[in-house]
Amino acid sequence: MPIPIYISGIGKRSAKLAGEEGNGFVTTELNTEIIKNILFPAVKEGSIKAGKNYNSIERILFIPASYDPDDRQKAIESIRFWRGSMIKAFFDVDVHDPRKTEENGQIIGDDTLEDMLLVVSNGEEAIKKLEKYTEIGFTEVVLTNSSPDRNNLIRLVTEEIAPHFA
Repeated sequence: MPIPIYISGIGKRSAKLAGEEGNGFVTTELNTEIIKNILFPAVKEGSIKAGKNYNSIERILFIPASYDPDDRQKAIESIRFWRGSMIKAFFDVDVHDPRKTEENGQIIGDDTLEDMLLVVSNGEEAIKKLEKYTEIGFTEVVLTNSSPDRNNLIRLVTEEIAPHFA
């Protein structure tokens, strides 16, 4: 059995390539409008070009997550290091110094982190935030656990989130 190939990207060309050549498309793009109107149609275009069934292609979202049941501010603080990765311009320029990325990421406010990433205080909130991604067609969601106590998120996923999506 051949090893499945998953192609990641945040743009139309990589999404189309995933449809043509891959078994799956992986993205960190969190804007549902971009995903629905640009990325998934490009995956579909690539799959049709290659003579493949679009529905056979896994569509996987990687999303940073932070959970603290008692102190939302602690959850925000533990996920702040992702701010630099939220500046799309860094994907188009030749910057390899993580200190520069971190420095420029300071412009991303806590409110943006809460809106865009999975910063939650309970299972109901997490489910609501994740449902918008499953509803538009993701077949899998991978949480990058950045919680102050990572075991708390693991328990939340196993006890509340995963059963909801099963």
